[in-house]
Amino acid sequence: MKLGLFLPPDVPETGGGFTFREELAANVVRLVAEFSRGEHQAVLLRLSGKRGERLLSDKLKAMSAAIARRLRPGKKVLSLLEHQIDCSEVDVVWFIDSHFHETDLPYFLTVFDLQHRLQPWFPEVSRNGVWGYREEFYASAIKRASYVVSGSIQGSEEVKTFYCVPEFRSHVIPLPTPASALSGGFKYQGDIRPYYGLTGKYFYYPAQIWPHKNHRTLLSAWKLLKDELGSKCPMLVLSGAEKGYQSNISKVIDDMELANLCKYIGFVEAEEVYGLLSQAEGLVFPTLFGPDNIPPLEAMALKTPVIVSDLSGCRQMYGDAAIYVDSLSPEDIARGVRFVMELSSGEREELITSGFEYAKSCTINTYIEGMVQLLDRFEPYKRCWG
Repeated sequence: MKLGLFLPPDVPETGGGFTFREELAANVVRLVAEFSRGEHQAVLLRLSGKRGERLLSDKLKAMSAAIARRLRPGKKVLSLLEHQIDCSEVDVVWFIDSHFHETDLPYFLTVFDLQHRLQPWFPEVSRNGVWGYREEFYASAIKRASYVVSGSIQGSEEVKTFYCVPEFRSHVIPLPTPASALSGGFKYQGDIRPYYGLTGKYFYYPAQIWPHKNHRTLLSAWKLLKDELGSKCPMLVLSGAEKGYQSNISKVIDDMELANLCKYIGFVEAEEVYGLLSQAEGLVFPTLFGPDNIPPLEAMALKTPVIVSDLSGCRQMYGDAAIYVDSLSPEDIARGVRFVMELSSGEREELITSGFEYAKSCTINTYIEGMVQLLDRFEPYKRCWG
């Protein structure tokens, strides 16, 4: 069979989703042929350059209008996609989460999260008609998908629960660790701290500035650490694209008198993220959305201890490769940070080793191999009509 992976224009500021899609784009054609021993092919359905930029702009405009009208967006996108499908003669289309458009062909759909159902109170999944748009989108896209792919058992259970997807159509393939993180091939091999004006030890949180990323609770935890540890308190480095809430975070930093300890450096490219991660005392990742997230995998690959939210599904994924905290409790986040700081060299090495082994088990190769297995499973159905 021929698989068409649809990859519309994207930008690095979208975070882990961008990294994931770029890894797929770089490897899917070669690895599908390799793992299927030539039984399957993959092609990229990708619009780039000025045409792609126009498409992305048109999609965003259409989406805004669709949210207001509660209609599906993207008629122009649909026509362009169908043209690519016809030219490529694909049998199955693979869509990545919200980069989906209706097609008469069978399709596989990778879903990152359904947080608008789990936590509908967050403004980024509820305000200005976003909740209605997301619900209409997922209800349509998931229910008709031949297979729905989640990155965790928890994610798969949510797909089945919220949208009544039969067991045999909901599958788990863990998100891949970026190959560039596993290879350690990043730019900053020397001390990165002077470049960002950092002094001493620091913990790092790479996350876009959304409410669900939980920066306020993290800063409250740092205030507790400052009061308890004084001059021994580590710094906290925050990076990520600003989504309209950064001024609130800056005010919290000022109100808590944390300006000398907490530094927001804005959006940084992946190689800089890896440099910061590799030299940090630890990744602290108190997001309230999950459990499928890329940064913990990147930190583990770079042999940095990981502190994560104790969300449903996280322990099932990471096992003893991470430290778990109640991410709504400043006291518990502070406890997790102190725990990492107080590890002996042997205990720290044991935690790092567990994380690295987990990161190595989730690669782009294993992800695409899982997709090939779904192609194998679907092929007998496809033979029924040619």
